[in-house]
This record gives sequence, structure tokens and C-alpha cells, in this order.
Amino acid sequence: MEEFTVDLSLICEQPKLVLHLINQALEDINTKYGPHSNHPLAYHNRDHTYNCLTYGLDIVKLAIERQKLTQHDATLVLLGIAHHDLVHGIAPGVNEEKSIQLTSQRLASTNTFSALDMKRITELIAATVVTFENGGLVQSVKSGDYLASIVADADLSSFGCPPDQFWSQAKQILEESLGIPHFSRLQLKEFIQNELSILRRHQFYTSEANELLPNKPENIEFLLAMFDELQK
Repeated sequence: MEEFTVDLSLICEQPKLVLHLINQALEDINTKYGPHSNHPLAYHNRDHTYNCLTYGLDIVKLAIERQKLTQHDATLVLLGIAHHDLVHGIAPGVNEEKSIQLTSQRLASTNTFSALDMKRITELIAATVVTFENGGLVQSVKSGDYLASIVADADLSSFGCPPDQFWSQAKQILEESLGIPHFSRLQLKEFIQNELSILRRHQFYTSEANELLPNKPENIEFLLAMFDELQK
């Protein structure tokens, strides 16, 4: 299993500890939801969190370069991303509450983070709670909360990935929701229609995400072409 092995020395505080906590979270997620676990999940597994960390780190680096983020901020953001899906499969909101509980226990055990820092990380995890409104996904980001905006953008980073990456992850969402790896033509058409609705209404919160993840228009075109093929 590939570890997250990025050099964080110029990005966040206590880089060795942060990297250890990140990889511990990834290992926990794989144990709970990986292919050999008792509750395997097609999408909300280690790969999803790893992808979120990869794109989230790109956003963090660009934000630091633009002097919009401190190393302390980056520490909180990366830990928030790493732990946002420690628990999944219960219910929206409840998943994040359980993830917050486990994260708080783990961070407290290090005797490193202040109560304020731990509270802030739990707020960042809570920002990834989504609701469905008017055919779109709405994340729980408070207005003006830049750190939470980065975490939220990382969570839905697949929307702006190149079409092959986007569709690979989208199919995993469908597989997870249906509980089966193969789909009927009707199921696929309905899923594509829902994905189109979500993509058309989605906006990244940060300018950095918009810049680094620019492929939403291409993904919409990809879905439209696929839907047209299914109509034949």
C-alpha cells in the first residue's frame, strides 16, 4: 500500500508528525473500507482520501505561494482533509460527527495540538457535510472561512479532474450507492443526469481550486456525449 510520502517541511509545522498522522488515517480507512475489509466501499475508501490530499496539497502550496495561508493554517487543513472520512456509511452528518470524535481522540493523544487547533480541525471536517438542494450538492462551508473552503474543494476535487479521472471516480460513487459493480443502461442514464445537474450547479470556493482543477466543462461534455450514446 502506497504511503503519502510528500516532503512537508516547507509547507506545514511539525511535518514528520503531520505525515505520520496522515498515513495513520489512510491506514485506518483502508482497514475499515478497503477491498479486503468487512465493509468495502467502492468510493469512500483510502483512494478517495489520498486523492483529496493530493489535490488539497496542490491548493495549499499555491495558497502559501500567494501568501494567503501560513504553515500553521496548512497543518490544520491537511489534517482536516486526512481525517474527514474516517467514518462513512452511516448517514450524512453522522459520518462527519463520528470522524470528528475519532480525530479529536487521536490528536489529543499526541499532546501536541492546542484545544483551539483541535476545535478548528473539527470545524474543517464538518465543512465537508453535504446536502442535496435543487439538484446540486451544497457543502457546509461558513462564509469567509478560507481554510474550510480548501478542505471542501479538496473533497470534491474530482469534479475538476481530467475526464478519465473524473469518470473513474464517478463510477465508483455509482457502484457504492447501488452496492453492485455493474449497472443497467437505465441506472447509468439516471446517474449521468444527476451528475450533470450537480456539475452544472457546483462552484469551487477557492480561486486556487478553479485554477488547478479546470476540467468541469470537459466533464460535462463527456457526460453529455455518453448520455447521447446511451440514448441510441
